[in-house]
Amino acid sequence: MSSSFRPDRWILAWVLQTRSRMTGASSFPLPSRPVEERQVTIPTRYGEMSGLIYRSPDAIAALHSRSTPPLHIQLHGGGLIGRAIREDEHVSRFLASETGAIILAPHFHAAPQVSFPVAEHQCFDALKWALSAGSMGRNPDRITVGGGGTGAKLAINTAQLASEGRIRLSGLIATTPVTDVSLPTPGAGAGSVPPMSRGKNAEQPDSSTGSSPSAQMSGFEPAAEDGVKGKMLEWREKKDDLFERLFDFAAESYVPDEDRMDPLASPAFDLSLVTKLPRTLIQVGAEDPIADQGRALASRLAKARKPHTLTEYPAGHVFTVHGKENIMEAAIVEQVRFIQSL
Repeated sequence: MSSSFRPDRWILAWVLQTRSRMTGASSFPLPSRPVEERQVTIPTRYGEMSGLIYRSPDAIAALHSRSTPPLHIQLHGGGLIGRAIREDEHVSRFLASETGAIILAPHFHAAPQVSFPVAEHQCFDALKWALSAGSMGRNPDRITVGGGGTGAKLAINTAQLASEGRIRLSGLIATTPVTDVSLPTPGAGAGSVPPMSRGKNAEQPDSSTGSSPSAQMSGFEPAAEDGVKGKMLEWREKKDDLFERLFDFAAESYVPDEDRMDPLASPAFDLSLVTKLPRTLIQVGAEDPIADQGRALASRLAKARKPHTLTEYPAGHVFTVHGKENIMEAAIVEQVRFIQSL
């Protein structure tokens, strides 16, 4: 599905896509075992797309109690206008090394070359391809999907479509998820349940997991001197304004106005969303302008008594890619433990 021609969108999207191709992955954290990589071609309903597979033979050999290694679909962010398949390569490699999972990273198409719902469908098609005979070896007994930002949105979309297609997922990892693109600026959204208050979270552990997000975050809280707090707040306001402009541009470039409230474009508007999601890990950045979207998702899961974990970090958007090393490591290690616990 092609989008209408808008020179301004095409030029800016081309700049962003070119930058994303030139941006390599972080080298941190380091995998404890060697990881192999190979490129694959994945058939989709819109034609072929490429993808990368990461696997660690040593980690797979260590899975004594499992007949087949788990499968994890890792979906990169980029606002659905950036095609940065290697941006979170460090996440894929670390997950492969530490969990023994086979990681598939699809190189789905983005705006302005395509528009909604191409990327959503391609990510689900990649899952179906991975499960087809011979594509990834024997069928895995555990299937997870995850990503950051719009990659988290696509992971949620994949879970939605998998549920409708009667494909059972074991887990979902949503880092700073985008769940509502209907708004002119980021937020929890009209289709979202009001977010859980941070004060309540600090006092009462999540009943479904027994873990307190604020407690998990407390060890990272930076100490700021009073003299620089004003400058920090001013910088954050400018950064948030830029983020909101990019958020709006990405939504306008990829999702037509009439589709903004479609449950696949904005999962927050899916009235049966919680019934479609497997056990879920939600990682929220306290400084992320759209943090309330992740909190609102956790609130819906909590009210439905669905198993989930909500962890809040002192960081911004997609901090597993752009965050400080100690926070990045803690978040990715949490993802490893989540997959191992399934």
